[in-house]
Amino acid sequence: MDETLETAGKIVETLENMEDGGESLRVSETAITVSFDHVMEYYLYRWYFPENGRRIRFAQVPYSSYYVQAGSAKLKEGKPHAAYRYFRKAELWNPVSLTAKLAAAEALKQEGKLRPYLDKTQEAHRYCLTRAETARYYRNAGFYFVEKYKPDVARACYIRANNYFHSQNADGELKYLETALGDTTPPMTDAEIDRLLLANDIFTRPDEMSMEVVCHAGYDLIRAGQLQEAADCFEVASDISRDAELTELVRKLRG
Repeated sequence: MDETLETAGKIVETLENMEDGGESLRVSETAITVSFDHVMEYYLYRWYFPENGRRIRFAQVPYSSYYVQAGSAKLKEGKPHAAYRYFRKAELWNPVSLTAKLAAAEALKQEGKLRPYLDKTQEAHRYCLTRAETARYYRNAGFYFVEKYKPDVARACYIRANNYFHSQNADGELKYLETALGDTTPPMTDAEIDRLLLANDIFTRPDEMSMEVVCHAGYDLIRAGQLQEAADCFEVASDISRDAELTELVRKLRG
């Protein structure tokens, strides 16, 4: 077994064996303990999860990451229900973790729980902060509409996914639809895609508020002298916006 996975398994087992499943480590009357993977998540958390006066403490152990690793192992064992439970625990420790949310969605997909799968994908949307992550959101949505026999909406999702980040996965799904329907993928304008997505309650763009929060985090980190962490934030923002000024700022911060 991989050493990191073995460590994750032991930590998760310790938490699970506690009478309260580790909740006393995570929450108290005056504070909440969180387990982030990057400093930008702290800013997203503060924006989306105000704690009403409770202090935020940072875990010295990457509990969320360990739960994701343990859950991923369960998925490989063909145990999506157990995996989902672990991914939900990962979300409790890190409520803004895109990794945990997409992993939870995958577990629901493997269980055949289509509506919860889409709901979790929708929940993940605001944390899709790069072109590749946004493409993943649309591929997830596309799968749902294939299974729901809405090929036009599915195609719109896969085309939009490829517009953000081209992948063999989206190409394969579009080819599958062509074979199943006996036709070719019709050209779709951005306006036509938006119309289909909006009509089916699918987001048409990345979350603007999240991008503003990430940029705010970047400037705060510059003021704090944490230049590489600031560069990470602006790199995320520039990836999806293709903003030349942000790209140049990242170059300068990287030195």
